[in-house]
Amino acid sequence: MFKFFQKRKKEIDKTANEKIVYRDMKLLSESAIGFVEMNTEDDIYRYIGKMLRKMLGDCIICIDEYVPEKKVMRFVDIFGYDKKKESLIKLLHFDPYKTEFPMSEQELVNLSKKSINLVDEGLYELFTRKLPQYFTKGVQKMLSITDVYIMGFSWEGQLYGNAVVMMRHGQKIRPEAIEAFLHQAAITLRRRESDIALQKSYDELEIKVEERTRDLAKTASDLEKFKLAVENTSDQVVITNLNGEIIYANNAATRITGYKESEIIGKEPSLWGDNLEDKYYQKIFDRVKKSKKTYRGELNNLKKSGEEYIADLRVDPVIDPRGEVIFYVGIERDITHEKKVDQAKTEFVSLASHQLRTPLSAINWYVELVMDNKDKLSKKQIEYLNEVYSASKRMGELVGSLLNVSRIELGTFTITPTKIDLKKVSESIFKELLPQIKKQKHRITKTYPKTCCYRGDEKLTRMIIHNLLSNAVKYTKPSGKITLDISRDKKWLTIIVKDNGMGIPKKQQEKMFTKLFRADNVRGKISEGTGLGMYIVKSIVDQVEGKISFKSKENKGTKFIIKLPSSGMKKKEGSKELS
Repeated sequence: MFKFFQKRKKEIDKTANEKIVYRDMKLLSESAIGFVEMNTEDDIYRYIGKMLRKMLGDCIICIDEYVPEKKVMRFVDIFGYDKKKESLIKLLHFDPYKTEFPMSEQELVNLSKKSINLVDEGLYELFTRKLPQYFTKGVQKMLSITDVYIMGFSWEGQLYGNAVVMMRHGQKIRPEAIEAFLHQAAITLRRRESDIALQKSYDELEIKVEERTRDLAKTASDLEKFKLAVENTSDQVVITNLNGEIIYANNAATRITGYKESEIIGKEPSLWGDNLEDKYYQKIFDRVKKSKKTYRGELNNLKKSGEEYIADLRVDPVIDPRGEVIFYVGIERDITHEKKVDQAKTEFVSLASHQLRTPLSAINWYVELVMDNKDKLSKKQIEYLNEVYSASKRMGELVGSLLNVSRIELGTFTITPTKIDLKKVSESIFKELLPQIKKQKHRITKTYPKTCCYRGDEKLTRMIIHNLLSNAVKYTKPSGKITLDISRDKKWLTIIVKDNGMGIPKKQQEKMFTKLFRADNVRGKISEGTGLGMYIVKSIVDQVEGKISFKSKENKGTKFIIKLPSSGMKKKEGSKELS
């Protein structure tokens, strides 16, 4: 009989266990469906609390969300405690909804490795022994709590939260089913984390796409405005590829050259510049393609009709972020009218200067004639005559300079190279400037090459050296130092004039070789000077294929460097000589 009852008990227990397993499987299936149907807006943590209590029965469950940035658990909600929130706060003596619970490294490791952890000392240990033990035991007794568990929601070492389960009446945990549920919860939380990250990435991408679309729309609008501006500008604009073939030409290109757009596209700009020499195009090529710098110059072009026009040309290389040239932009301005106006002005200045020379010569001659009989003049009369003579001489220098400028601009002056002695030319200039040098007590240093013989135009060479030395004397303070250094190598004859005088302000140095330029720091102090000397020097140096440069610092001095071809100046035919 005993064996019969024992056997019957086993059958009943087995049936009960099968019912429990069936119930657990059903709940796991139900929870799995619930987890699958959830989206990022649903509160997964509260769903976990409800389903976990459904599986465990009459117990109290607290659900926490893990905040990895702070390494704390943030209280979400309590399940199985039917009283109001205020009652819970009164019972615990703090508001769990506003409290974060710090987690030690060991606690984090335990929850990540093991899903279900029994808390030996119950609530006393759970609250890290900050509440009195008698108090926590009283709470457990009041709530009929027998065992306390902490169950972590972790997957592959990543912790997402935990459930604090307070079991009642000696209930038992069914670990297999609960662990399966906890893994479901962890996977769902991980999926939600990935979905949120994906949604964030999608939102950011959508924002970027919208911004990019707006940028492209704005760019398209800006490009359209730019295209309209380029199409309607009065200057000719062409774009060429690396082979020099035109891929774009604006309306001005067809208007100025006379060629249709269909006749221009695919051709080279030499279509209307065929009268230029190959070395000119080589010069542009070297500057723009090899050096990757802007080319600027004037040239004579031919329209389709055969009419010649003068163009101010600018060619720019367009460079990509890697530093490679991808195409070229050429801008031409028809300056034929301006050039004709400038030529008319220059011719007028030339004529006026030439006509002014005759009365000035007469004034000088009569003043000198009267001065030869100064015994018969009073002291005041002699003083007046000296002023007239000095003013007439300055006017003569100005007229001479204006005449030289007009001849330079008209291209009518001659270059006649002969054998000249550079030392002899320089010493004659020093002799002419000697009265001023003595008056100012300047210290002069001179250096000449062993061979001072040079094949050049004596008058032009003298004008170069005279302008540099006279400026140095004029703008160097008393007891200042002036240096002339002439040297020669196989390529260049180098003339250096250096002083420690007034210098040129940095902001005005770019105007140094322009007509009528006089620096602000000398204009008020020294009245003498036409502002044409250095323009004439620069023009002469350019004409004889030389180079000119300078370095200057205000109140520290100036250094001019002239380089003339060592082989000598080339002969040039012209109608007039510079005076």
